[in-house]
Amino acid sequence: METACWNSIASMWRKASRTGFIVLAGLGLLQTAFADEGWWLITPEEYALLQAQAGVTPGYAFTGEQASPLRETGKRKESTSVSESLQCDAVAGPPRIEIRDPREGPAITSPFRVEVRFCAEAGVPVRADTLKIYYKLGLVTKDITERVKEKAEVSATGISAKNVEFPAGSHRILIRIQDERGRIAEREALFRVETT
Repeated sequence: METACWNSIASMWRKASRTGFIVLAGLGLLQTAFADEGWWLITPEEYALLQAQAGVTPGYAFTGEQASPLRETGKRKESTSVSESLQCDAVAGPPRIEIRDPREGPAITSPFRVEVRFCAEAGVPVRADTLKIYYKLGLVTKDITERVKEKAEVSATGISAKNVEFPAGSHRILIRIQDERGRIAEREALFRVETT
C-alpha cells in the first residue's frame, strides 16, 4: 500500500512538473492515505513467537478474573460513561492511569482506537519521559514503549492512537509512568481481539 501511494504521488509530481503546476493537494492525499492505515502494535508473527517462548498454545484465552478487558493493579476498573471520558478527576497521591478506549466489553475487533489518560495530583505533573509499556504473555515480557512513541501521540496527559492492529487472541499490556515526585502508577489492560 505504501509503495503504491509513493508511486502515485511521484507520477502526479512528474505530470505537474511538465505542465508547470505544483499539486499541493497531493501532499494532503498522502497524509490522508498514511493516516488511515493501521499499524501493528504486535504483529501476528511476533504473537506466534511470543506464544512459543511462553509455552502457550495458539487459541490461548484468559479465564475467570483475567477475562475482564481492563484491570487496574490492586483495584477493579469500573466502566466509564462518555461524560466521564472527557475529564480526568484530580487525584491525591500517586498518579492514576485510566484506559478510556477500548471500552470494556467481551471482545474487540482490530484495528481499534487507544485512548489512555494520566491523572495527576494538582501541581505534580506526570513525566512523559518515564513512560514504559510492556506486552506480556505468560512469563515473557516485551518492551513496546518505543513502538508506541513512534506511532501514537504521547504526552504528560496520556496516550492517543488510531488504527491500532493486534492479531486475534488474548493480550496483556502493562503501562507504567511516574510523576515528578517519583511516585509510580501502573495499569494492566487485558483484552481479547476477535477476527471480523
